[in-house]
Amino acid sequence: MKTDIARCQQQLDEAVEILQLELENLLGRETSKIRTELRAISLKDLERLAKFIEEKCAQYGWVDSLTKEEVKEAKDVNLYHLVYNFIGPVTAPIGHEVVDSERKLGPGGEVPGGVAQEEKHDGRRRFRYVRGVPPGPKKGETDQFVRTFSGSFAELLFNGERTAQFFISHWWGEPVCDFVLCVEEHARVHKLGGKALYWVCAHANSQTHITEELGDKGPLESPFFKALQHADGALLMIDVGSKVTTRMWCGFENVVIADQRKSLAIATAAGGEGRVLTTQPAPVDHGQKYPNGNAVPPQDAQRERQSDFPAGRLDLVAHTDLAKAEASNPEDRAMIETVVNERFHGFEGANCKLRVLGSTASFALGVTNATTIKALNEAKEPYELVGEQRTLDSAMRQELQLHKCRGLTLSCYMIGDTGMAALGQGIGAAESLSTLHLWFYCCFKIGDTGVAALGQGIRAA
Repeated sequence: MKTDIARCQQQLDEAVEILQLELENLLGRETSKIRTELRAISLKDLERLAKFIEEKCAQYGWVDSLTKEEVKEAKDVNLYHLVYNFIGPVTAPIGHEVVDSERKLGPGGEVPGGVAQEEKHDGRRRFRYVRGVPPGPKKGETDQFVRTFSGSFAELLFNGERTAQFFISHWWGEPVCDFVLCVEEHARVHKLGGKALYWVCAHANSQTHITEELGDKGPLESPFFKALQHADGALLMIDVGSKVTTRMWCGFENVVIADQRKSLAIATAAGGEGRVLTTQPAPVDHGQKYPNGNAVPPQDAQRERQSDFPAGRLDLVAHTDLAKAEASNPEDRAMIETVVNERFHGFEGANCKLRVLGSTASFALGVTNATTIKALNEAKEPYELVGEQRTLDSAMRQELQLHKCRGLTLSCYMIGDTGMAALGQGIGAAESLSTLHLWFYCCFKIGDTGVAALGQGIRAA
């Protein structure tokens, strides 16, 4: 039962350079100095991590922890792969034992970064990770390193508390490089720059002391809950199959996001780019101009920016039902479900928030159906619609009620008096409406009758 310690050491040495790791942050102390909820990671750190994956995953033969199959391309590396092949070994102390009941051993009993010390222990295996460290002290000298502490990956990057601006809710099965693309786009849209700070559980929690990190006092005392309390807003990563909305811990996070009324953006990766949805025009949407020099309304800039968000994934978001989410540990699921029902009155508030966000984005793409109409009609908080007049007309025919619509921005193309009457009827149904922007293009057939019908609807609102 041998492992290639030299290769582990080489991987660590290259990671120190590429990722700018500070090994002494872990090796020089016995306990953590940074509260888990304050271990935010920067966009620049994430970009360097993506670069490391792109350059090194194939070189070091990273494998899937369950199937033992090699992960040959960087684009396929997810957080499960990253933690198993790199973060675990890099952050574990010499001789640290990691309990794991699912991992498959290699032919010689080895695992990446370590060897199996015991085949079974209370029905579970124990693995011993081997982490490369600076050489020991010379004879007669005092060792400056403790060499026994195990911490989080974030603690290898900095040595002080950092509060996240945004909390990221995500599924570990999403490719890491796609994840980073989404964070880059989120930072661009909000004009945050490379120093933007995010809380990512895989990097903030010590992966070799995960039980201790989570604690035994329930979700409300967990690092997830505390990190959310500190964050200004949240970012939900939607993977291809929207697995994130089927995981119970993610469900808990989104319940808290809804309860604390955090700003929420949704991101996904498609076509090698990150795409981001926001509930309001983002900083990047302001101050844009048309080729003729005229100002682009922020709502129109927002709609154009979000126009290439995959419609199929929006539909998955509109179908969110967090109460049906699962957890790897059945006890976690039962515990979270109890807390959500007793403290937050169930999952429905979070469901509504996500469904409405998906539905308003679908509206902007010109897509309305029974699911999106139902989500908007059941909205518990005000929302805004940005799109075309013909989309609103279609939605009204599907019995959209607009009771919670507080903002309406519509582009009207080649409509006449009949279209104006329908528009007025829709506006009149929006009893919470406070903001209205209408843009008319080539509407040469509008007469006094149409203007009067529109005015009547505006007065009714």
